[in-house]
Amino acid sequence: MIKPDRRSLAEQTLMLGARNTIRIDTPEDITKMNLRIVIPITVAAGAAPAIDGLQKLIQGLTIKDTNGATKTTITDMRALTGYNCLLSSGIVTYDTLPTVAGAYTLVANLMVHPGRNIGADDDTSAILNGNDTRFYNVEIQMGVDSTLGTGYTIGTCVVTPTVHRLLYTLPQRDRTDLFSRSGKFGVPVGQLLTENAPITSAASNLSFTVELSPARHYLRTLVMILDAAGERSDAVVSRICIKYPRKSGSSSLEVDWLAGKEQMKETYPNLSQHDLVGMYLIDWTEAKELVDDNGMLRTDKFGLNTNGMDKGEVVIGMTTTATGAAMLLHHIAVVAAS
Repeated sequence: MIKPDRRSLAEQTLMLGARNTIRIDTPEDITKMNLRIVIPITVAAGAAPAIDGLQKLIQGLTIKDTNGATKTTITDMRALTGYNCLLSSGIVTYDTLPTVAGAYTLVANLMVHPGRNIGADDDTSAILNGNDTRFYNVEIQMGVDSTLGTGYTIGTCVVTPTVHRLLYTLPQRDRTDLFSRSGKFGVPVGQLLTENAPITSAASNLSFTVELSPARHYLRTLVMILDAAGERSDAVVSRICIKYPRKSGSSSLEVDWLAGKEQMKETYPNLSQHDLVGMYLIDWTEAKELVDDNGMLRTDKFGLNTNGMDKGEVVIGMTTTATGAAMLLHHIAVVAAS
């Protein structure tokens, strides 16, 4: 009925300091997309790398279909690479920037996986939905030499896209009941997106809040905290919670930020402490206390269903100790089933 398929496209050149559009010709549903970016560099004596310099070099990623509809928009690759690194227990990593003078070839692997099982190429828990599109446009915003730090010169970068697709062996009229959720032929339509919330003042008692947008089915959310210099930090937030203001302020999660991160170190033992700086992962399948007005559970094995909710019914709250910082949310979600 369904045949998984993998297809690599020809490499294409990426211009520095520009938004590059890569066309991927495939009408099929995509379960995973890999973008292998090769970055030749020359390192001068005394070079000083920027923190997360290689992740910062790719400054934005957007995937659109034939009609221009946005399927994925990620504004900070540190969130995407952090999420991939966490969920793969450190298997998906980035090269580190060298400091010894010489010529090097680095590789950045960007993985866009909208489903729950990040280790499965043919995971059908969520897809990038083609809706009979003939091609996808992948827009990659690149930084410049100084993005890596001082003493670095970047050569000609190239990207090789690989798509993992679903090939259907049934006629289209017989595909409707293959899966139980809404989407193309019933397959859930995945979304990857980032939101940025400035932290403009110190907030006590979990009073800094960000509202979740409705009409999505949230699988996971990676919370990444940036300090006033724009770097990942554990010194900005002291507590984090999930709150339901319309349920008398009840919550299903409230933890000390650093204590929560200690637990994450147990969950993801293959990661170094640096990999977890400024990051906290929320798995919405664990938000079991959220019920609707009819007493129906709004979470399931697929995550938090906000379909039919109003904005503000679910919020992420924090106690913050610094200003001029920001909270970045990297959501993995699907179009909520009706």
